Amino acid sequence: MCSVKYKKSTPYQTTWITKEDAKEYSQYLITKYGKLSGGVNKEGIKYYNNLINELLRNGLTLFVTLFHWDLPQILEDEYGGFLSPHIVNHFQAYAELGYKEFGD
Repeated sequence: MCSVKYKKSTPYQTTWITKEDAKEYSQYLITKYGKLSGGVNKEGIKYYNNLINELLRNGLTLFVTLFHWDLPQILEDEYGGFLSPHIVNHFQAYAELGYKEFGD
């Protein structure tokens, strides 16, 4: 699990983020109401944009990982994971949303 610590004075001023030996964060908050049909969680998008911007200001080089042993729970719950053929289009939409919102 990703461990994030913030200084108390600024909500996005990051002390460190670490997962094993790499810098990493997760996009869990980008869907709304825990369902794909719930739409995009704009507060989650804003949170991650602020986090990304703060990390970049602090000189970190970021690499977004859309799947690293943690399929978005929504896709697991609605389709039973990668065993379902229905997941392909939804995972593609999830990846495209991540690229659109965080790819700058």
